[in-house]
Amino acid sequence: MPEPDIAAIKAHLRETLKTYVKPLSGKLRVLAQLKNEVLELREKGASAEYIAGKLKEKNFTVSKDTILKFLRKKKRTKKNAS
Repeated sequence: MPEPDIAAIKAHLRETLKTYVKPLSGKLRVLAQLKNEVLELREKGASAEYIAGKLKEKNFTVSKDTILKFLRKKKRTKKNAS
């Protein structure tokens, strides 16, 4: 069996690192689709608890802690893009 081309493997993994983003799961995946609306509400001063309550009105139950976690992820992503 031939030896693997380590240099090619390293180059391939480096390219992958440039664009890799861990996929969101569960409720965070749904929140990602509501990103702009959630962020706008937050910018207007809405609390995470308020946002969670509004989502619950439409049968999407999510905790205020999940909202806060989502907002932290968006903030980090925004900082990393700068």
